[in-house]
Amino acid sequence: MLKLDHIVKDFGNHHGLRDVSVEFPANQTTVIVGPSGSGKTTLLRTIDFLEIPDSGRYQFDDLDYDLSKPLTKQEVLAARRKLGIVFQSYNLFPHLNVLANITEGPVQVLGKNKQEAEAEAHDLLKKVGLDDKADVYPDQLSGGQQQRIAIARMVAMAPEYMLFDEPTSALDPELEVEVLKVILELAKMKNSIVIVTHNMDFARGVADKIVFVEDGQIAYQGDPTTFFNEPNDRIKAFLAAGQFNVK
Repeated sequence: MLKLDHIVKDFGNHHGLRDVSVEFPANQTTVIVGPSGSGKTTLLRTIDFLEIPDSGRYQFDDLDYDLSKPLTKQEVLAARRKLGIVFQSYNLFPHLNVLANITEGPVQVLGKNKQEAEAEAHDLLKKVGLDDKADVYPDQLSGGQQQRIAIARMVAMAPEYMLFDEPTSALDPELEVEVLKVILELAKMKNSIVIVTHNMDFARGVADKIVFVEDGQIAYQGDPTTFFNEPNDRIKAFLAAGQFNVK
């Protein structure tokens, strides 16, 4: 269970998050949507403490933090060990080939032996359709291929929750489809996933839960069917702005 209660994050010139309370169910896919600048990425980054809230409560399995008090480095690391995150940019190590990019974490952090880590990496590369790229370097890959490698690298660390921050926003539509297919397969396997996305068609197809963020607050959280098929006027306007067909 991953739960945030009464989270406040103030950036000085504006509120990033204003009294946000939300639960991200295990073994389900929660999709965070909202207008640009609404706070959806800030919410995702709070889960991994890439943004440290000013106050609120953070509960994750055995972790229970009062965020009005300073967090120790050990407390942050305890949460991050349970999490994996894929960003908009691929963040692969340019000096390592694809296989080494995937095995670096399992060997250095999880303590796996190199042979075991490489075998698992090849299995992951097959799942993302890129086992033939094991020996090439990131700059020899397309953006869609690099993002699929980034996902494989994250999965190799066996996180309890997988976080995706608009993972296809830097890709053209054809490459975007490649990446979304991989994430959809992870969702079908009942991984615990939280995704920020601008792609409403994808959100509709993958979400077990929708969280709609606006002005640093949660304006809706719950069933995707209600969100897409019985939207209130504000949600209807948001969906229409994305040229999404709303009944």
